[in-house]
Amino acid sequence: MRSVLYRIAMEELVEDAKEVIEIKTINGRDNEKLYKLVVRVKDKEGEYIAHAVIRLTPPASNEGYLWKLVDFWWEEEK
Repeated sequence: MRSVLYRIAMEELVEDAKEVIEIKTINGRDNEKLYKLVVRVKDKEGEYIAHAVIRLTPPASNEGYLWKLVDFWWEEEK
């Protein structure tokens, strides 16, 4: 599961991701499992920290995991 979350954080969540800072399981409503991903992003305008909360849906047959963005925010790197 961690490798799936790492791939989402580095390849799908934001462009120009440089480093995964944190992957954490959190509880949502009705005991649903959500995942918080924190990624360092560096582009031509500077460095940022991207925070996202996602929900994962297990794969159906041979398909990969599906994910849905629940919350997202940026923090400027200091």
